[in-house]
Amino acid sequence: MENKLKIAIIDSGVDKAIAFDLNTFTGYSVNHYLNTYQVIEDDCPDEIGHGTAIIDILNKNLKYVSFNVYKIFDAVFETEEDRLIFTLNYILKNCSCNIIHISSGLIQSERYSELYSVCEKLYNQGSIIISAYDNNGSISYPAAFPFVIGVDLSDKQLSLTEYEYIENSIINIRASSAFHRLRWTNPATMLAQGTSFSSAYITLKIANILLLGFSNLDEVLESLKNNAKYLYSEPIYSQYNGSFVRNISKSIAFPFNKEIHSLAANLDCLDFEIIDFYDSKYSMNVGKSISEILTHVKNNKTIKDINDLLWNDDFDTIILGHCSALNAITKKDWTQFLINKAMSHNKKVFSLDKIFIPNTDLDNNPNIYYPNVNLDMVPKCRFGKLRSIDKPILGILGTNSQQGKFSLQLKLKKMFINAGYKIAQIGTEPQSPLFGIDRVFPIGFNSTVSIHGIQSITLLNEYLWDISQNDVDIILIGSQSGTVPYTFNHLSQFPIYQNDFLLGTQPDYIVLCVNPHDPIDYISRSIKYVEGLIDTRIIALMMFPIIQEATDIGNRYKKRKLDTIETNNIINQFKTSLKLNVYLLNDENHLNELFNQILQVFSVDE
Repeated sequence: MENKLKIAIIDSGVDKAIAFDLNTFTGYSVNHYLNTYQVIEDDCPDEIGHGTAIIDILNKNLKYVSFNVYKIFDAVFETEEDRLIFTLNYILKNCSCNIIHISSGLIQSERYSELYSVCEKLYNQGSIIISAYDNNGSISYPAAFPFVIGVDLSDKQLSLTEYEYIENSIINIRASSAFHRLRWTNPATMLAQGTSFSSAYITLKIANILLLGFSNLDEVLESLKNNAKYLYSEPIYSQYNGSFVRNISKSIAFPFNKEIHSLAANLDCLDFEIIDFYDSKYSMNVGKSISEILTHVKNNKTIKDINDLLWNDDFDTIILGHCSALNAITKKDWTQFLINKAMSHNKKVFSLDKIFIPNTDLDNNPNIYYPNVNLDMVPKCRFGKLRSIDKPILGILGTNSQQGKFSLQLKLKKMFINAGYKIAQIGTEPQSPLFGIDRVFPIGFNSTVSIHGIQSITLLNEYLWDISQNDVDIILIGSQSGTVPYTFNHLSQFPIYQNDFLLGTQPDYIVLCVNPHDPIDYISRSIKYVEGLIDTRIIALMMFPIIQEATDIGNRYKKRKLDTIETNNIINQFKTSLKLNVYLLNDENHLNELFNQILQVFSVDE
């Protein structure tokens, strides 16, 4: 019978003894030559044994096929991205194959778009690509591409012919994790286990499906689904949509509290205009200029009384800060009141707090938005797999709240951009989207994050992956409040969400924000914990010269700005005890020194 299928095997070649027994066999060695690669038609001898095992699984179970074997591994079974991409392009231009079997992959891809593109072209040409996932648990490529059948190992007891089918996931198949007695080169047989060999049995199934007359990927997947031992079906996770902020042109902000302060202090970081800031007369801010309240900010706008707001004025959005404290003082639900007013005047609302309006579908209301994270956003059926991020990540952490962590992030972002670097960012402040920060994970005050643990880590990892695919040089992330418990007497002291955030982002280097009144052993404990939890290094401390001191009234404290002598003494104590550089947030020279240190450590790392 005439051969019906052509299968391309990209591996380590094939043993001659098996080659003689193949249905039809053409071998190609892909060799490095003069800074490029060349393809030589030969018997591609297998020095490793891996390719021999894969081809033996297929050959002894299939008839009426021809094999094109592409040798891309010599003495070591390690994927070279350039060689893999070259080989796939060679197949695209020179060989029309029904199936392309790849028993390897990359957990990091420096030429991701090229690898993606050639696989997509092969798919459009009619080739079905089967690729094994990395054995160590990472998400790998091309297995994770949407037009590639990615095969992973199951944790269930499956026979070699059984498998699980996963819908709406980057993982398509989970195959048997049983050991295989396989033909090898040296020794002659090998007892082996791994995605490489299990994926060969899936390629075998797909070949038989094609021999039955099915012709395209959708038909193949439907047949695999119908014959699976187990089926996982989860809804597709919702993708991040930043269109709300992009559509803001002119806005107002209320009330003038901590989160709104960051907007007033960094107007040059916004892509829209804030025409006025409002507050309640009970806040004691009305009538004051912003620079009176924020003495380090050059902004002479006057805080206006919210009761004087003219809703027909030329603004399209009201930015609502946290209103809970003001609500308690005034006995009025300002959030609800202002949302109702905005809706009646066709104004949009960006709220830092969660919004709940009875009998209203907020998800489908284009004029109302609040940053939140929920289970619908988490990628499903990953089975613990995470993506490897190949862009450098700088983290800003702290020992407590209100240390200027977010301000530091904004300042560093400006400095990176002014120096010609392209920045991507994940923020934990709810106002982060207003600053064009790529993703928000709002775990601070009045957190709107309703997931935790594995779910948070999975989503944060996906966030990092998404923003790393842009043309960026460095990723900047910033957490909330403390890093380790200051005391163990109340659950509020336990940094559970911060811990999730740290595990989900895994910054390469960290700047730790500290208070002048932090005990040295507490700072030291924070450093040891972070550096022990993930593979990172704290490179510097950042301090704002405001000290918190006890008063004679119960457990109340007051804040006081340190003078120069006090500041220098504390800096020297921290430097001597912790062996780290210490910088001041309100000192431009210190910020420049920190920025240069950051550039230096990343340059050395490169």
